[in-house]
Amino acid sequence: MRIIKGKKRQTKKKWSVEELKQRRLERKFLTDIRTTFVNCGFEHIPTRNQQVTIAGITSEFDSVFAYENIIVFVEDTTSNSAGIPDHLRKKCEFYTHLESHRPELFEFLFKTFSKFKSYMHSHSYAPEELRFIYAYCSRQDVEKQYKQRYGDICHFFDYAYLQYFLTLSKTIHRSARFELFKFLKLELKDIGCKRSADNLSTYHGLLLPFPTSGFPTGHRIVSFLADPNMLLEQAYVLRTDGWRGDTYLYQRLLIKSKIKDMRSYLANEKRVYINNIIATLPPETVLKDETGQSIKTSEIDIKPVSIQMPKKFNTIGIIDGQHRVYSYHEGDDNLDKKIKTYREKQHLLVTGIIYPPDYPALKKQKFEAQLFLEINDKQKPVKGDLKQAIERIINPYSAIAVSKAVIAGLASTGPLHGLLEVHFFDVGKIKTTSIVSYGLKHIVALDGEHSLFKTWRRPNKANIKSDRVALDEYVSYCVTEINMFISGFKTALTNDIWSTDQKVSRALTITTINGLIYCIRKLIETKQLGNFEYYKAAFKNLKIDFKPTKFTYKSSHWKDLGDKIFSECFGS
Repeated sequence: MRIIKGKKRQTKKKWSVEELKQRRLERKFLTDIRTTFVNCGFEHIPTRNQQVTIAGITSEFDSVFAYENIIVFVEDTTSNSAGIPDHLRKKCEFYTHLESHRPELFEFLFKTFSKFKSYMHSHSYAPEELRFIYAYCSRQDVEKQYKQRYGDICHFFDYAYLQYFLTLSKTIHRSARFELFKFLKLELKDIGCKRSADNLSTYHGLLLPFPTSGFPTGHRIVSFLADPNMLLEQAYVLRTDGWRGDTYLYQRLLIKSKIKDMRSYLANEKRVYINNIIATLPPETVLKDETGQSIKTSEIDIKPVSIQMPKKFNTIGIIDGQHRVYSYHEGDDNLDKKIKTYREKQHLLVTGIIYPPDYPALKKQKFEAQLFLEINDKQKPVKGDLKQAIERIINPYSAIAVSKAVIAGLASTGPLHGLLEVHFFDVGKIKTTSIVSYGLKHIVALDGEHSLFKTWRRPNKANIKSDRVALDEYVSYCVTEINMFISGFKTALTNDIWSTDQKVSRALTITTINGLIYCIRKLIETKQLGNFEYYKAAFKNLKIDFKPTKFTYKSSHWKDLGDKIFSECFGS
């Protein structure tokens, strides 16, 4: 009998725990990118793992997304920070090459990717009408110098921005595209067919001049009715954890459950909200009287007016009422068929604020943050972290505001980099609200015998409250001093103890960080501040055991912990 041997079975590779963790991270990263764009209304064009050669240069497209005539090429990477500069350089060189060979790029996409071909057949755009956009999405931070170098070539879709847009798109779905367009530096006129219609929106309302409104001199207040469609397209909100920077953001993220409940109200009750939306109007807003004449800023009479505003993305700043506006969003739920009609036919009452010409941006931000706090803190107390963010805007020289700025510095550089909770999606990291309120504010305040301000050597530092540059320098000084101290502390610990996992260690907890800060306070009082080598040598005397079973300090005992650290390492 003839025996036929079968093929030798290939053994599957066994992945290590770390490799499996990395693969899960990569899969989630790709899923987050795709989900964000698809939720915003883009179509996904599969291109991954396909070699791309355009006019002699070869590369690849990780992801391609299309909306009307907008084609977005997204490069994703989970490489560590050290590998980013070279990878980014090569990609940007390729993008520059593509811009010089757009016809060849279109031809390649059309012939190679069937989904792109079918997309073009279903959308009546000529190749020259397409707008190609390049985005670089890294799981790790990209250094500022590289963003500045390549910022004209591609958009940097930081991981924090990705998580923001992912959360936003899961809450308001396709209506999130307007903010995404603004992030990609697109204007309304760039989307779809070229518009020949009027670029202004006109509404009829009532002018309430500043002498009557009680608002500062030169501020004009108008009330008018606006359809939700317009507001969804043209409004913006300065939300914390957004993409507009981290200094002057003061509003909460949209609450998904609240939006859901409000959509049920809209669909079932069929009534518009009676509360007014409070918003700032763009500086190009023009007010005209019944004869068509422009109204002067000095006008003091209450009168009917026509309000002309430019049709642009993200120009109407919502101060109060974001949930009411965004409950009308273009959703994927069963209620949207009804709500679609309301988006077009219902009208929301808007109280619009028009700033005086050339009004400084910083004053605008302070005014809006203060107004937001006045309105919302009386309805539902604003959470501590949001209050601290607002404090940084309206009173940047207060101890809380300086502390908040220092925390931002500690989170971005030094031994605590990546360990402090600075974004809403940060899980398992050290919360900072209590550190700012209880520990840090005492050692960074602009007065006091136990503040770093006392040890800061700078000419004319007494004038800091009228000098923002000096304030920034002082914040940097505080960050440097605290980082040196905590770096010294880190050298006294083993790698396994330097962990935010409280099942493993209590070295990186709010209690310990506040205790370390209290120790710095005592060093200031006793004039014992030093450099890294000094702290490294001092912490060799540290005897406190930070293992969970040995660590005895409760959350309220951070001062006792600070005293103990001081006596063991710096006491004489």
